[in-house]
Amino acid sequence: DMKYILVIVACLSCLSFSVNAQIIKKPKITIPTKTKNDNTDNTSSPAQTYIDGAKNEIKNLEELVANPKWWSSNYRSSYKTKLGYLDGNISKIKEKDPKFNVNELVEKYTDFIAEQEKGIEEADRLENEKRKEQKKIEELEKADEYAAMHKKIIDDGITNPTHQKYKNQIVFSSAEISNTSPQEANFRSNFDINESIHFRAYFEESVYNNLVVTYVNTDLSYHTYLYCKIYIDEKLAYSNTLIHKIKGEEKISPQFIETSTTLEGVLDLNLEKIGSKDFFKALLNKESDLTVGEHIFKIKLYPKTYDTDEETGGVMAEGEFILNVTPDFIDSKNYKICMPTSKRTDSALEKKFTAYLKSNWTGDFDMAGEMLCVVIRSENWEIHKNEYTGIILNRSMRVAVGISESGECRYALFTLYQVWNGRGYNSELEGHLDLVGGDIFCGCIK
Repeated sequence: DMKYILVIVACLSCLSFSVNAQIIKKPKITIPTKTKNDNTDNTSSPAQTYIDGAKNEIKNLEELVANPKWWSSNYRSSYKTKLGYLDGNISKIKEKDPKFNVNELVEKYTDFIAEQEKGIEEADRLENEKRKEQKKIEELEKADEYAAMHKKIIDDGITNPTHQKYKNQIVFSSAEISNTSPQEANFRSNFDINESIHFRAYFEESVYNNLVVTYVNTDLSYHTYLYCKIYIDEKLAYSNTLIHKIKGEEKISPQFIETSTTLEGVLDLNLEKIGSKDFFKALLNKESDLTVGEHIFKIKLYPKTYDTDEETGGVMAEGEFILNVTPDFIDSKNYKICMPTSKRTDSALEKKFTAYLKSNWTGDFDMAGEMLCVVIRSENWEIHKNEYTGIILNRSMRVAVGISESGECRYALFTLYQVWNGRGYNSELEGHLDLVGGDIFCGCIK
């Protein structure tokens, strides 16, 4: 029995060893061969960092393009930056791993470039539409603003029965024409040239209201005037804005333009009232035609805005009268229409001054026109000394010179002086131009 037991134990031992040997034996594993140009391998390329960067930029760019407003100012800069990053990553991949297939990345980059070009075109279109829309809005706002501004305001209206009777006309008188109670019996249509010819223009409405409806695109709140045209014997003698400042004082105010419906003035050679300077300029322009006898004098008044050279609307008022020109009507002592008068009679000195001025007329003085006369404006020589030492420097006199040029006349003022040489005054003259005066009648200096 022991013999059988030992045999059984030995068999069991052999069986146990065989089973254990089968359990610990390792199976054979086949490892697939790596493909070097496989773009799906995340660890196989030395340019992997740039590959990942390129894929990340593609993702970012796709997200931007998916936004309907991707090419607006908020996204444009970011898109360009990321597109640059993608291009840089592709360049680095080619440099670090020449075998890596970048075709897909380049294709994506090309698509994004095309999107960029379309985006620019679309952005320009949208910007143009936005500008057009903004312009329309501004034009509408401006139109509304001007519409609010350009409504007729309450003016003085028709002031009395005489105003109604002579509406759109200019009436004349030898005396002042009252605004409230004009005396029609004093109205005249025949005057001598040296008279003070009073006038009153009667308008249907104010200058402002005359323009406000028609000129809706012009700001009439300032620089609106009356424009004057004067005819002598049916020929235009003068046309310009009616002079509204006399000696710096404003005679036609903005308030007048807005509300007044009648204008008062005087046509004379005193040059102190509305219309007088315009009257003078018209006579100057036609001086050669002012023969002794009767001439038809006509005046028309128009509204005018600051941005037009001539009258803007139709005639607001007009009138005419007979002007009688008398012999020697020009008063040479009236410095307003003639050159200054002489204060010293000294023919020898006048001759000396004339010779000096003529010799330097077109040279040192650079003057144009012909010298017609010279008058001395100083009663005596004025001596000038050094303010600290009291030493005499020179002595001077003022002169006025009448000038004719192209049928028109004016005057100029000069200061002439002689230098002190220590023993006496030099006989030679020196001088300078002080100013060129206004226009004058040529009859004053002929």
